[in-house]
Order: sequence, then C-alpha cells, then structure tokens
Amino acid sequence: MPAGRDLREVKARIFQRIGDEAVRRVAGRTSSRTIQDSLFWFTEATDRLVIRTPYYWAKFLDQGRGPVSPVRAKKLIFFVNIEDDPRVGGGSDYPRTHRDIRRLTAEEFALGMEINRALATPDNKMPFMVVTDFSGPAAGEHFFKRGMAGLNLFAAKVIRE
Repeated sequence: MPAGRDLREVKARIFQRIGDEAVRRVAGRTSSRTIQDSLFWFTEATDRLVIRTPYYWAKFLDQGRGPVSPVRAKKLIFFVNIEDDPRVGGGSDYPRTHRDIRRLTAEEFALGMEINRALATPDNKMPFMVVTDFSGPAAGEHFFKRGMAGLNLFAAKVIRE
C-alpha cells in the first residue's frame, strides 16, 4: 500500500475522533435537544474541521438575540409548552430556514385563545399560548465556544497517539 494512502487513512481516523468529540462536547453545552441531535462535522479542503447544524435559529440560541417584534404579522405568538405548538409538529419539526416558518391558521389561533381563557388564573392570563407585541432580548448559551474549550488539548493527545 502506498505511503500516501496510509497517511490519508491515518488523517481520516484522527479527524473522525476529533470531530466526534467536538460534536459530543458542543451538544452537551446546549439545552436544545433539536440542536443536540442535529450537530454534525465535516472537513473543508484546507483540513479545517467544521461543526454545523441545519437550523437557522441555532445562532440566536448560541449567541443570543436582541429584542423581537412582528415583521409580517400583527403579534408574536409563543407556546408555553413547545409540544402544544402546531407550527413545529409538537416540537419535532422545527423550521430549518426562514422559508419553513409558518403562521398559525385562524382556527389554531382561535383554539389557543379559547384554551387560554379556560386555563387562565388571576396571576397568569396566558397559560397556554403567549400573544404579545414584543419580546425582549435573550442571552445566548454560547454552546459552541463552551463546547470547543479544551478541544485543542484533546486533539493534540489524539495526534500523539
């Protein structure tokens, strides 16, 4: 077997161990099961290891975001329990791109408001579906940065082996 092929195989095994470890570490630093399950790694032509997720909103969870107000809608709508949100299949079908975002139908909105009225208490007027004009900023989890901390030491150990 030519030496070049041996080197490529060794390099592939090294990247495999480092990439798998990087994904494991980053996944362990986020609260989102969707992000945890969607992380993957690949190498670029320059032998740079890259970790990605297909979800556009991962950057907001990672880095935080500023205040949000409706753009094409009249109100912002959030569900207290993501499993109740029909737009995301009960939490199993999150939008990957902005194009994938869908609005509630009139029937879904009416049902949510009806459930809110039925469950409302004096302290909590929107116990099921939150309807608002504005959402304040949210801090990021910084799961990429925190997960990658110390990976260089792991990589050096793998290469030495």
